Amino acid sequence: MATQEIIEQVKETDLSFRAIRQTVKRILREIFKSNVYANPLYLTTGGDTFDLLIAVWTNDEKLHLLCSKETSVQDIRDRTCIGAGLYLANYLLSLVPDQQMSRSDVEFWAVHILHQVKKYVPGCGGDSEFLFLGRDGKILNIKGSQLSLKEDDLENLTVMLPGLLSLAADLELSDQMIAGSADLFKESLLVAREERRKRIESIRRIEEYIARRKKEEEQR
Repeated sequence: MATQEIIEQVKETDLSFRAIRQTVKRILREIFKSNVYANPLYLTTGGDTFDLLIAVWTNDEKLHLLCSKETSVQDIRDRTCIGAGLYLANYLLSLVPDQQMSRSDVEFWAVHILHQVKKYVPGCGGDSEFLFLGRDGKILNIKGSQLSLKEDDLENLTVMLPGLLSLAADLELSDQMIAGSADLFKESLLVAREERRKRIESIRRIEEYIARRKKEEEQR
C-alpha cells in the first residue's frame, strides 16, 4: 500500500529530489498512523511494520537512495540493506571494497550477498530478482537466471577460499606449501572461468537458434 501510494503521487508531476523525499515522509506518517500504530499487535509477533529502500532518479539531480525506518527517512550515501537478512547482509557488505564499482562488480556482490542470505536466513529463498537504476533513469528488472554470473558459480569460491586463507595464517607451514596451495587455487579458478565461458556460449547459441526458428515460423 505504501509503495503504491508513493508511486502514484510521485509520478503525477516532475518533482525534485527534495520534494520526493518530503512526499515519502508524508505518506509514511499517514500510513503508520492509520494502519500500523493503530494495530493492537504493533511491536509484537505478528504486528505489521515495514521499512523501505527507495532508489530515486530526477532529471536534474540524477541518482539518490533513500532508506526509511518506520516514519523516518534518510539519504544513503553508500550502501545499505533492509529485510529479514539484514544482519548477515550487513556483515557481507563489510567485505565489499570501499571504491567505485563497475556494473560487473555490483552484479558479483549482489549475487554473492543475496545467495548467502538465502542459504542461511530462515524465510529467505526463491528466485533472485535484481533491479538496476542507471544514471540515465532507466530501470532494468533482471531475474537471477538471466545474469551471466550464477549463484552456483560462487559455490567453488566460497568453498576453496577459506581453506587457502586458513593455510596462509599458519606460520608453521612452509612458504613453498602455501605457494603450491595458491597455485592449485589459481588452477581451480581458471577451470571455473572456462566452464562459465562454455556455458554462456551454449546459452547464447540456444537463444540465437530459438530466435531464428521464431523468425522462420513468422515468415511462413
